Amino acid sequence: MNEKNMEDLKTAVLPFIRSFYPTLFSAEKKVADFILNNSSETVRLSVSELAEKSGVSDATIVRFAQKLGFKGFYQMKIILAREIGALFNPLLEEKSNDNDSGFHEIFRSIITNLQETERFTDFFKIKKCAEMISKCENLYFIAAGNTISTALDANYRFTRIGIKSITQTIPEVMCCSLSLVTEKDVVIGISHSGSSKLVVDGLNLAKEHNAFTISITNHIKSPVSGAADENIFISSNDQNYIEYFSVSKICETAVIDLLLYSVSQLRRQDTYKKIESLESLLASYKF
Repeated sequence: MNEKNMEDLKTAVLPFIRSFYPTLFSAEKKVADFILNNSSETVRLSVSELAEKSGVSDATIVRFAQKLGFKGFYQMKIILAREIGALFNPLLEEKSNDNDSGFHEIFRSIITNLQETERFTDFFKIKKCAEMISKCENLYFIAAGNTISTALDANYRFTRIGIKSITQTIPEVMCCSLSLVTEKDVVIGISHSGSSKLVVDGLNLAKEHNAFTISITNHIKSPVSGAADENIFISSNDQNYIEYFSVSKICETAVIDLLLYSVSQLRRQDTYKKIESLESLLASYKF
């Protein structure tokens, strides 16, 4: 596909689907039909969710997007969202300087998503995952893009209570680290979209070495959730793709807090000793 076509792809998806339609295979036409008839719904779906609704495989969704000239489904979905106006977010609407409604709306959004995540959370599963973490030899965190900061924060906080934690921001270094995991380790993959190839590949690599794997994601049926032994789901409305707002991060951090609390309860005496020792060590850096 030439550069001019790629430029066109930055502003349109639906016309390309109609144009390519006669050349599509039967399974790909099922995907095309669903998107053409449900474009607004499509921008809120993961790869696996769209595959289920279209009656095809995850691989067919990816091939379909690539056949239209996209790098993958996520890129196609972002452009489709822009095309149909789903990228608009009321929080970005221009308001007068004396109007504080935007501030209140941010708080309401955070509170609502946290409440939905609480209702969504399986506390039995949290306890099961905490038990595995409490007795693991090493705890690994995998993340990419916008969730890297969440993984770094989780890594630091679990280390503080005495759990040897490892994470990396460079994919090649992370893969090297994961190649050393054993059945005594736990690996947590964090991906809001559930579509991060790095996280999926990392979880699969960890499972090859018999490590216990956990995902934290917003999508029940996604490549990331399918790659983990246990899944902890958050409920965060990401349909507007405004990634510099941190609602999803706050929900992910809340789940990390639940795991941290549960592990601390299981290792209460050791946790107190580790925190006290670390605080004494850090005291020289504080006034």
